[in-house]
Amino acid sequence: MNARKPTGRVPARRGIILLIVLVVLAVASALVYLRLRQAIQQHRVAQRATLAQQTDWLATAGLDRAAARLAESPDFAGETWIVPGASLSGIGDAEVDIRVAPSAGAAKQVTVTAIYPRQGSPSTKRRISRTWTLRSEP
Repeated sequence: MNARKPTGRVPARRGIILLIVLVVLAVASALVYLRLRQAIQQHRVAQRATLAQQTDWLATAGLDRAAARLAESPDFAGETWIVPGASLSGIGDAEVDIRVAPSAGAAKQVTVTAIYPRQGSPSTKRRISRTWTLRSEP
């Protein structure tokens, strides 16, 4: 019988192939990690933009609410309106603070501050404050 003697080259080749496979896996893992990190970051940016837009809409709704209340009662001085989270995107309740002050003539100055979500850390909350002057129709 002709028996082959190991020459030592086959284990060296296996070691090189194993090293190449490990390097390829490490590079692929790094690429997957970077892509996931980028996706999470994009999600956070989109969520912040959504919160900012919702808060802006809440401020506008506060102005509409103030105008309706002033139409009912010209003595309306303001209120704090709590909007349930169920009627929003479900993140939490919103707080809309409406303040009405007299202005020149029969006009009223309306300041609306919207905070959404009402609970949570300051880094997740959005606050928008706007002031309008409403003139009463003669």
